[in-house]
Amino acid sequence: MPLNFCLDPAEAALDYWQSGTYTASEVFVFGSNGGGDCLAFDLSAPGKWPVVCFDPIDPQGSLEVVAPDFENFLLLVEHDG
Repeated sequence: MPLNFCLDPAEAALDYWQSGTYTASEVFVFGSNGGGDCLAFDLSAPGKWPVVCFDPIDPQGSLEVVAPDFENFLLLVEHDG
């Protein structure tokens, strides 16, 4: 689970998305944990998208669900902050 939440600027997140250079499929990266792991929405999930964390070097081996949706993720950030 990420200890920090570093939000990417909207322009950077969109540029990264449009570049097609994601190392994990069906995710939208919106930030990081400040230590190299990406924070993203899992777009493959129906309904509200879970927030996932993964190492871009080994996305399939490191992918973990951080929260069932963004609202719950923000509760974790507020709690830990």
